[in-house]
Formats: sequence, C-alpha cells, structure tokens
Amino acid sequence: MLKLQEIFIQELMNGFSRVYHVSHNDLDGVSPIVLTKLAFPNIRTKVVANGGPVDIATKEYMDVMGKEDLLVLTDLSPSLEVAGLIEEKIEEGYKIILFDHHKSAMPIQNPTWTEIVVEQNSILACGTSLYADFLTRSNCLSDYSEAAVETCVELVRSWDTWDWSRTGNLEAKKLNTLFYLIGIKEYIAFVMERVETGTFSFGKEYEQVLKLEEKKIELEMSKREKITREFEIDGEMVGIVHCENYHSEVGHYILDKRAHLDYVVLINLEKRTISLRSSDGGRDVQTIAKTYGGGGHPNAAGCEFKEETIEKYVSPYLNRILAA
Repeated sequence: MLKLQEIFIQELMNGFSRVYHVSHNDLDGVSPIVLTKLAFPNIRTKVVANGGPVDIATKEYMDVMGKEDLLVLTDLSPSLEVAGLIEEKIEEGYKIILFDHHKSAMPIQNPTWTEIVVEQNSILACGTSLYADFLTRSNCLSDYSEAAVETCVELVRSWDTWDWSRTGNLEAKKLNTLFYLIGIKEYIAFVMERVETGTFSFGKEYEQVLKLEEKKIELEMSKREKITREFEIDGEMVGIVHCENYHSEVGHYILDKRAHLDYVVLINLEKRTISLRSSDGGRDVQTIAKTYGGGGHPNAAGCEFKEETIEKYVSPYLNRILAA
C-alpha cells in the first residue's frame, strides 16, 4: 500500500474536487484551516473540541465525500473505532490524511494515512507545523511568501509547545491573545491577509488592543492565584481554581508562584471542562486527562466533566470556597 506522502502527491497532480478539513478549535487547530484556504480552491471546514465532536465531524464528512475528494484532520485524532472506519474507507479508495503531535494519538498511528510526530529534529512539533511542512513539500503554498508562512507557523508552534516561554518569543504569546480576542473568523482573515501580502506583522490597529489585553491578563492571573485552593489528591499536591479564560497563562503563573504544586486544575463551570497544567519535567497531566476521556500534552491537557472529575476536583473546590 502507498504511504501517505505518495498518495497525496499523486492525487495532487490531478487536483481534488473538494477538500474537507476537520481541526481543533484552538490556535494550533484553526491555523491549519488557514493553510487549507490558501492551498485549495474548493473546501469545507469544521473546527471542533476534542473528544466526541471529532468523531461526529469526521463521520459526517466521510458520509458525503467522494473518492475524488480529500479529508484532512489536524491537531486532533478520532477514537479507535472511527480510526477503523477511516481505514476501511481508505481501503475502498478514499483519500484521508491526519497530522497530529499529541502522544495520545499514537494508538492510531498508521503510515498509510497518519503523520503523528511529537518532535522533529529535536524541536517540538505542532499540528500547524506538520501540516505546513507537508503542504510545502507538496508545492501547495508556492504562490505565497515563504517567509510570511514560516513566520506564522513558527509563532503558532512556539505558543502551542510553550517554547515561547523558554525563548522569550513574546510575539507568539501575542498571536494567541489576538486569536481569542478577535475570534476564529477574523483570525483566519488576519493571517490570510498577511500571508497574501507577504509581510507578517500585527499592525497598529491591533498593537494597542493587545497591550490593554495583556494588562487584563496580568490582573486575571493574580486574581486567580489568590483564590486557588490546595488539596492532596492521590498523594500529590494539586492547586484547583475556577477559571474561564487564559488557562495556560493562569496555570503557569500559579505554578511559578507555588512551586511545590505537582499540577494545577482549572475548572470552567460554564463549559463543564477541566484544564490541567504542570511545569516542564513535572507531572504528565495528559495521562490524567486520558483517564477521563480527554487528552493533550504532558504539561497541558484537558477533559470534559465526568462524575469522577466532579467528585475528585470540582466538588472539593466548591465546598472549600463556600465554606470560607
């Protein structure tokens, strides 16, 4: 059977009738959607949360796609059950490819349709960087400034892997802040405009807004740290706090202030989700999230509310807060 690269390049020579794309709903998931919009003329896209929505969106597109189409999945992975359905479709002649960098995706690794890479040449990968590298090798982005594409991809990779905190790349942090400020639709337009013009910069129209937002984030980090409560859970020291925004910033701020914590749990009561954060070399929180049907990275992961997570994290925190 042909490998992923061979299938893609052969079909690319003739072009696809339509490209379907399912991706994650964070910065590293939406950025590949931008690349698809730049590379292909006839597309349909969905951005979804991890877990069940991935399977639903993937099956919806598999039900309507033809053998002359392409289905792309980036920065997420379906369940083993749906991965099996994908492999059946590929055996029938359908074209489906997946790019992911999460260790939790390794169980579905298959050279005929997946490229799951955590690290490339000693550099942490992300969904955007893997997909961009593939499109570049396939000559799909040759109409655009290589420098502008590389700048955008590196900012996304630096943020998503948290390399920015080690290298001091504040532009990556600013890009993620902008993403959540302006929303998915405007973010896509923002990046496409810069790639198409050949220069990647935030511009005066966004710089002032970003400065104000950074001050807001600083205040939020301090506020959340003050209402963080500590618990001993399964022999580990865990900080728990209610937090609806800026999970990575808040989580790492708390860990910096409270170095004795093994990890931090950030509860979003409105969305009924839990985000987990740990320091470099610390607790592998993706193994915790995976236990409850979630996933992520060793230092950043998450899952939806389950009966077990409510009992272990949510209820103890709320009881402590209400009793104060």
